[in-house]
Amino acid sequence: MKINSFFPATLVAAGVAIATSAVTPAHAITLTTTTLNGDPTVGNPPQQLWQADFNASDVGQSFNVNWFLPAGSANSDGDIIPVDLSATSNWTITSFSNTQIGLDIDISNTTSLGTLLSNANILSFGFGVDPNATATLSQAGQTFDLVSAGQGGQQSFPGGFRQVDVCIFSANNCAGGNVNLGLIAGASDTLSVLLTANSGNNFSQGASLAFFPLKFQTSEGSYELAGVPGNPTPVPEPITTLGFGVGVAGASLLKWKYGNKEMKKKGNSLIQSEV
Repeated sequence: MKINSFFPATLVAAGVAIATSAVTPAHAITLTTTTLNGDPTVGNPPQQLWQADFNASDVGQSFNVNWFLPAGSANSDGDIIPVDLSATSNWTITSFSNTQIGLDIDISNTTSLGTLLSNANILSFGFGVDPNATATLSQAGQTFDLVSAGQGGQQSFPGGFRQVDVCIFSANNCAGGNVNLGLIAGASDTLSVLLTANSGNNFSQGASLAFFPLKFQTSEGSYELAGVPGNPTPVPEPITTLGFGVGVAGASLLKWKYGNKEMKKKGNSLIQSEV
């Protein structure tokens, strides 16, 4: 999907003549809210669900997925987390064919324990894939070195998440395990995932990753959060030179008029940032 914008005819004419050094983004990853079995919020505690859509033209692009639970939030067992739980990650699309997708994932546990928690480790995270796919680790992480290959839309994740095709974990399984094997507060990990479309499916029309569940296991209970994607980073492509002088003028006017404007539409709508 494209963000609609208005350009006067004179700006369009000037914009055609941008210098060779100018760049324009390729196809942009789109980020939208979504639902699971009609429910827009899932988790422990429930949070808004999101998905990221992309295709073969997005190879080299990346997007972030963040997780956050404010201090004072309660889980389904009545435990109350005394500090903010937080994590961030960067997902880069390294390859894309009709049958396989390559992803590099950098993930960090950004929780600050303070004196109120003795641990807040990440034991697992995952995502749904549409069309359904299975996964292998083409490069295992130091912490996250195990993957559940996927069972189509039938695999579950703690916290009420369903239709999770891929679960990446550090201990026993998606549900958790030995807390000492998880990603500790302040630590990071890097891994590479290869997705393969299930028999009868293919990625010719693009792919969607959804829900991004993540499990925190802490000294004050367990919490399963839904990830919030953002900040897609496009790969620039050069524009053909048609006239340096007019191009510079057009580019300057566009910069003045629009700047680094970010357009956002709340609710069940697209969030898309372009450089």
